[in-house]
Amino acid sequence: MIMLTLKIIIAILFVFSGGLAFKRMFSENLILELLAGLVSSVAFVLMLHEVVDWSWLIGITILVVVMCIVVLYKTVERGNLSSPSVPQQQQQQTNVQSQPAEPKSSAKPPSKSEVSSSVNQLPLNAKGQVDFTAVFSPIMSEREVLETTAEFVERQRQFELYKLQLIDIFNQASLRQVSGVRAGTVSLILDKAHYDADTGIFRVSVQPLPWSQQFVLSLPNFVFEAIFRIGREEVKQLYAEGNEKPWFVTVTKDHQLQSSFLAGMGKTFPLEFKGLVASSVFQDRLKNGGWGPKMVWIPKGSFNMGSDTGESNEKPVHKVTIGYDYAMSQYEVTFDDYDRFCEATGHAKPKDEGWGRGQRPVINVNWNDAKAYTQWLAEQTGKSYRLPSEAEWEYACRAGATTAYSFGDDASQLGTYAWYDKNSGGKTHPVGEKKPNAFGLYDMHGNVWEWCEDLWHSDYKGAPTDGSAWISGGTLDAHPLRGGSWNDSDSWLRCAFRSWGNTTVGNYFGGLRLSRM
Repeated sequence: MIMLTLKIIIAILFVFSGGLAFKRMFSENLILELLAGLVSSVAFVLMLHEVVDWSWLIGITILVVVMCIVVLYKTVERGNLSSPSVPQQQQQQTNVQSQPAEPKSSAKPPSKSEVSSSVNQLPLNAKGQVDFTAVFSPIMSEREVLETTAEFVERQRQFELYKLQLIDIFNQASLRQVSGVRAGTVSLILDKAHYDADTGIFRVSVQPLPWSQQFVLSLPNFVFEAIFRIGREEVKQLYAEGNEKPWFVTVTKDHQLQSSFLAGMGKTFPLEFKGLVASSVFQDRLKNGGWGPKMVWIPKGSFNMGSDTGESNEKPVHKVTIGYDYAMSQYEVTFDDYDRFCEATGHAKPKDEGWGRGQRPVINVNWNDAKAYTQWLAEQTGKSYRLPSEAEWEYACRAGATTAYSFGDDASQLGTYAWYDKNSGGKTHPVGEKKPNAFGLYDMHGNVWEWCEDLWHSDYKGAPTDGSAWISGGTLDAHPLRGGSWNDSDSWLRCAFRSWGNTTVGNYFGGLRLSRM
């Protein structure tokens, strides 16, 4: 009897040790734990068989007891580890299919499979892909009719938490290199022009996907340069994998770029941005929906402003150094662009003289109107929109040229680049129908005059040399106009030619072009 009791105790210990061993390896697999108990019980039955003939009855009984204990143990354990429920978040967009659960507090980072699964908690589009607009620009619905102020305030608070959860899940997925949140592609060219074996610096081109443009200066359809550091042996392996690498980013809660890296060889390589390629085109998203005018990045540089052979107000020629990258609108501001502003603010719409609106340049806007439009764009985009300084305008118009026009000195070619008195038919024309200059800017010569930020000065004596607007001295109620119009002769369309207009007077010769830092 003592021996039988001892064998029973040993068998029970074996049952629990087997179950616990399996639990350590497969913490979520209850079937394997029961299997462990079954194997242990069978072993116990075989041990009892040597002592009593009815050992099978004892074995089955103990097996049932063990299975019940394991199930009870598992149920209790799961109940103790269950996380508190997350307050329910109200969905704010029809395309937000699910909302992320509150992240678990753990010193151990989530596994790649866990992060991949969590990506499915991000808003998805109809194709089952991450809807990045809903991730980074979710819309909070307005107060409902039957909703109290306190309830609305609480819903706003919950919505802010929800937005932070979206960013957290996105960043975790990026750090784990989940393909669904890839930001773009890095192109590698392994030659002496791109890789320096002495310093280990590799120069690469990065092409962002449309959704990631907002985190890299909002530049759609552009390529910019970046560098990363890598040793000679590693660079061979990296390039052998392929010359196109996935690019990932993480962002701050304010939707600013936090980190940027390419993935390869099972590693990540931080990227450092080195500057923009000239003529990169982009648009900024408006808060009330849609996009602002197309903009073109202008690289920093120096040029000689003015003309020794032109009008007196174009002298003296002076060197200007613009030590910053800035952007100019690719086209003159159109009626479509300006009418959106008028409809949103109640600002009076200007007349179109019966020529049509749409993609024609806006006309009959004075300097105050132009400034009001730039201020509205700045509020809508959070970017520093303004009118260009005279120096910025002429630098962008020349696009590296030192000749009378951006394309040379031959005025007979002007009709290829501009609408002016010889080909306009006495009216404006839709923007972008002529050739652009070397910076990709259209209608810098002709179509409509363009307002500048500066006050009017009758010459360049004492003018700034850093590209900034000249807003001291001068005539307080007058501002420069540049570029010429559909009504002007070829000499008035030169890069250096200057005119001016009164602050409160607009006409059918004049429109505007934008600048942005």
